[in-house]
Amino acid sequence: MFNGVGGSEIILVLLVVLLLFGSKRIPTFSRALGRGIAEVRRALREIQEEFDREPGGDPKGPTAEKRHTGGPGGDDEPPAG
Repeated sequence: MFNGVGGSEIILVLLVVLLLFGSKRIPTFSRALGRGIAEVRRALREIQEEFDREPGGDPKGPTAEKRHTGGPGGDDEPPAG
């Protein structure tokens, strides 16, 4: 995951963060970061579910579901009325 980054570099970064922000603000930043990551995961899951629902990927979009599918006059003509 961390190509070329060792344990000492990670510890150094954590110490710099601690010095810059202080110990009281780090939990707040951590919670905000966790919520942001959760929101991104939720959005990615919704996008994946959307793709799974329509395996063909209809290029016409959501209006394709509303087209006329039979009845008097056939499929080529709009419904009378």
